[in-house]
Amino acid sequence: MDMYPRYQSRSGYFNQDDQTDGYGVDHSGFSLRDELLYQTARTEREQELFENFNRQGVDENYPRLGTGFWENSADNYGFGRSNIENNIKKRQFTPVPDTSIQNAAQKRAMMMPTQSRNDFISSFETKTSDRVKRLYPESDRVKRLYPETSLAALIVRLAQNNVNNMISDAGVKSQITFDDVYWGDDGRKNTHQIEGGYSNRTNDSGGPTNFAVTQATLDEYNHWKSSLKKGIGFPADVRDLTHQQVRQILNERFYQAYNIKALQNLMIARSVFDGEINQGTNTGKLLADTVNEYFNTALPRNMVISDCLAEKINNLSDDEAVKINDLFLQKRMNSYFNTVDAKPQNINNLKSWYNRAANHYSNQRDFDKLYKSKLEYYLNKKYRMYYNGM
Repeated sequence: MDMYPRYQSRSGYFNQDDQTDGYGVDHSGFSLRDELLYQTARTEREQELFENFNRQGVDENYPRLGTGFWENSADNYGFGRSNIENNIKKRQFTPVPDTSIQNAAQKRAMMMPTQSRNDFISSFETKTSDRVKRLYPESDRVKRLYPETSLAALIVRLAQNNVNNMISDAGVKSQITFDDVYWGDDGRKNTHQIEGGYSNRTNDSGGPTNFAVTQATLDEYNHWKSSLKKGIGFPADVRDLTHQQVRQILNERFYQAYNIKALQNLMIARSVFDGEINQGTNTGKLLADTVNEYFNTALPRNMVISDCLAEKINNLSDDEAVKINDLFLQKRMNSYFNTVDAKPQNINNLKSWYNRAANHYSNQRDFDKLYKSKLEYYLNKKYRMYYNGM
């Protein structure tokens, strides 16, 4: 629940450090997808209750619903440890007000006891589906962007581009975390999947690498003097790093040090973070160039992402965010080609670099139209003598 800031909703919902919220639900076993589903369902239902209260003349001092919000406490109030989507859909939804609520008008404003959870989720699904269609009106594009057809997959992808709107409640604003950027959950490969485990390929100029941390990066981290550094006693050999240590290095040395943490658009943050760990520390400049060229601005071109650049990114419309993300990835791909031109031996990395950039592009087919023929020309003609077919 770290992605949701501490707050209290108008009906008394709040989250706590012990991971049990104000409605009594334990979030400790929730995945990111579970959390998004839960928070979306909660805010949708609260809004319906508020509207009912308003129709009854209650427009402030809403009752505190407490553990009565989800009614039956069995099996973590119906939100089990797995497959939360089905748990939400299948269990009966018969909310009752707190015993402290005595006002008859307020009681009548509650949903009827016979109303099932399926009735609520149907309304919830319709609203969510309509919102997806408004943001992405081309149905074939929706299918390409959302290879999974489940409601959960749609919610997760939508939340990444519009998370502040999806879970906003009385001014509450969510914050993207390193884990959101590192793990991802939108049908695309995340950093963990792309990097794999330990490798020491002949063609990899980075040398021995463990989940994106090269030996040089580890050496630098072990001697790094910074208030951001929390890791103590890390191994000297990159092969011996645990995955937790890898994530800590990537978080502190890249995500925080280059101010990627200031980006609150998850799609762009993931693309920038991937570039930072794969293409070097000029990614902040590349992002500034992208924004400046698109908007004809003069934001600073710093290795560390400036606050004014982050503010510009965070205030993009959904369509603008997609365009900036794709233009940024085009610059990354052009940089990959330039890297091969400068050192032809890098041709053996070009295909994996191509797939990496394409993974974060909004539309794989559009990316292929731009670069597939050039990729094949580099592999099969221009630098064929250096290419080993990998």
